[in-house]
Amino acid sequence: MAAKIKTNVRGLDVLSAVYAFAMALGLTQVFLGSQTFLTKILSGTAPIYDQKTLLIVFLFINVTLLGLRFFWVPRNLQSLVIAAARFHAIAPPGMRERGGLSSMAIAFHLVMIFLHGALFYLVCAEFEYVAFALSSNLPLSSSIFMGYILMHVSLLLMNAAWIALARWQEVRLERQANDTVSAEAGSAGNVWWRNNLVCSLLALAPFAISSTCKSASLECARLSAGSPTDYTMLLPTSPQVFATVYYEAVEALAALGLSSPHMPVYWVLAALFANSAYDLLQAGRYYVFFEDVEWEEVVGDRDHRGPIG
Repeated sequence: MAAKIKTNVRGLDVLSAVYAFAMALGLTQVFLGSQTFLTKILSGTAPIYDQKTLLIVFLFINVTLLGLRFFWVPRNLQSLVIAAARFHAIAPPGMRERGGLSSMAIAFHLVMIFLHGALFYLVCAEFEYVAFALSSNLPLSSSIFMGYILMHVSLLLMNAAWIALARWQEVRLERQANDTVSAEAGSAGNVWWRNNLVCSLLALAPFAISSTCKSASLECARLSAGSPTDYTMLLPTSPQVFATVYYEAVEALAALGLSSPHMPVYWVLAALFANSAYDLLQAGRYYVFFEDVEWEEVVGDRDHRGPIG
């Protein structure tokens, strides 16, 4: 009688636990960093409706929503490994050796998950610095937020690139296994990487303007958006496209009497909030429901019985 080995992908639970610990360390920085500011608000020693309060509350909402979403980053690797397991179980022996996921590919994805955790921790550390600065007697300056904004947007762009690559590998494995239904089906990964990319570009609109005009003023945005000789503005990811959106939105708010010298910061925080809101509303169920996979091998003749469970 041939022996049977039952294999599963639950080893990834260890990776998820370690990653969740790193995320928890980052969120601890957030809660400790906001304690002094919240104490001043609750004790009445700080005004509730000034710009410092609005900005720190908006920032706190953004970083907590980011943490809520990014706790599930390792699941993108789990989805890819399950696709590889199905391919390994269904494909003929010769194709199994040529396809699948190599050790180098797995190592790359493990490093990317580690970088996600490290960069999120830096985002939280930047929040702690901003909260400390706004809780002090220092004057409010948009430059205080630069570190946080760059870290947050960098994390979203890295996540978008990584998920797009993982999704491409997953579709390739499904097509090699002749699973065209899964390959052509909708995926939460597509929602995540596209949403992160678009919202990051929107958030960077004021900085795209300042990089060309040395100013984030509306006049600079108008001139940047209306340049007739710059053909890069025809690209959907062109800075001119997002500069136009920024210019029109800020001008409309100014017409309603809503203006501030820190409008670029409000713009960035609004774009980052929209990123998290769209993510949770469009793909929230994927954070809860996820399939498990298990398959059998007959050791004697290497007969793969396919995924079960």
